[in-house]
Amino acid sequence: MDSPEESTDADGYIEKIVIPSALIDKSFGDSLKESLNNKDEVLLRIDWRESVPHPDNRVEYEFWTNSNDECGARCDEQMNFVKNFKGHA
Repeated sequence: MDSPEESTDADGYIEKIVIPSALIDKSFGDSLKESLNNKDEVLLRIDWRESVPHPDNRVEYEFWTNSNDECGARCDEQMNFVKNFKGHA
């Protein structure tokens, strides 16, 4: 979906999709995959308190990207975002 050749059929709703994410270490990820492969029931409890506004009413965030600034339209869009937003961050 991050290539210039992608269809424009999805324009208008893709930007409304929000996917929360979390980082876990490799050993925990491996144990999760092993449990799922064994058809075990897996219950995760995720604490999102660090991702909501802090008492000073500021939202803290991280913007992750790659070092390849020549990867197409999606990278151009991200670079424009960074250039336009960095003064506010």
